[in-house]
Amino acid sequence: MSAHNDNEVAPIVGTVRFYKGQRYETAGLRAHARKDGSMTTLVMWLSKCADCASPFMFLLPSRNRKFSPSRRCNRCKRPGMMA
Repeated sequence: MSAHNDNEVAPIVGTVRFYKGQRYETAGLRAHARKDGSMTTLVMWLSKCADCASPFMFLLPSRNRKFSPSRRCNRCKRPGMMA
């Protein structure tokens, strides 16, 4: 069994995307076992917090079609509040 689903296309490490003016860069890929035992790939994204500018990292599935990433670090996050 391969480490990821062959139908997934993960971004290349170093890929930069912008979301609402905030810069995000891919830092790596991580194999992940789902609850059902199938494998997928998670993408590690780096950014700076929209509130305090501290660097932070988060994971998103490579198959995530809608890119709507975290905008705040864990210390500043406020669910439901716009950054």
